[in-house]
Amino acid sequence: MNDNPSGLREKQVKSFAELAGPRGFPFVGNYMQVDFKTLHLDLENWANQYGSIYKIKFGSSSIAVISDKHAVQQILVDRPGLYRRDSRLEGVANELQLNGVFTAEGQSWRRQRKLVVAALGRAKLANFFPQLVSTVDRLKRRWDRAADTGEPVNLCEDLYRFTVDVTMQIAFGFDANTVEASGPVIQQHLDKIFPKVHQRANLPFAYWRYFKLPSDRSLDQSLVQIRREADTIIEATRERLQSNPELRKSPENFLEALLLAIEDEDSGFTDAEIFANIGTILLAGEDTTANTMAWTIHFFPRIQYTLHRQEMK
Repeated sequence: MNDNPSGLREKQVKSFAELAGPRGFPFVGNYMQVDFKTLHLDLENWANQYGSIYKIKFGSSSIAVISDKHAVQQILVDRPGLYRRDSRLEGVANELQLNGVFTAEGQSWRRQRKLVVAALGRAKLANFFPQLVSTVDRLKRRWDRAADTGEPVNLCEDLYRFTVDVTMQIAFGFDANTVEASGPVIQQHLDKIFPKVHQRANLPFAYWRYFKLPSDRSLDQSLVQIRREADTIIEATRERLQSNPELRKSPENFLEALLLAIEDEDSGFTDAEIFANIGTILLAGEDTTANTMAWTIHFFPRIQYTLHRQEMK
């Protein structure tokens, strides 16, 4: 643990030991004081009590919790040289064969990030805008119908479907249209992965390596189905690249760019990393984006009220 966990001189933190934080219990620390389904709310409540930088302890792990936006930005700038993600997250991702750019560290992260950034470059995404507008129109039509009939909508579920459609189009060039339909098989299993990754990365004991609960067996089955569906999509994409030489010069989606990159002997990219990064894009691109949009909509009334008060002044 770095003696100055925030990396910020302006916070004047001399050592980790000087940070305030909630008192925990012997051996388990603060582990029994949080609900991992609402961990963000527990951390937010503690931030209100102990400040934007405080410490907690889960088992033998001491953790600095940082909510100061300037500190977070500095950490992102300084990684991976000065900071890294929790090694437990990388270990869990490896076990699930999902150790893509989101969880990789060190040289593996640098190599994968370079390729992923190139595959999602601005020029490539610009060609995607018409499809994005079409997907937004679908969501608008869905909400217009609900407004006309007075039918309540599940905002989070609709936004999740929307981000699924956008991500599938960017990643595979595949229009899932889950906004208006049930969606592909691969999508029915993805929602089981993120909660288990989150849970396993924070548990003090890796019980699943010795015995498995029903939820762990369900996760294993979902991973098999996802891999099977992903292999089918990868093979179809390879065939499309083979039959269309123009795509080799200008790939139209993330998967095409990755498959072309793997042909470069210097890239060092493997089939396993292709699957890992496809899974990463699907998981991280959907859940985080949908929740960010939901929170933004939640705060709209407060923002409008604040702006109105400023105009009145």
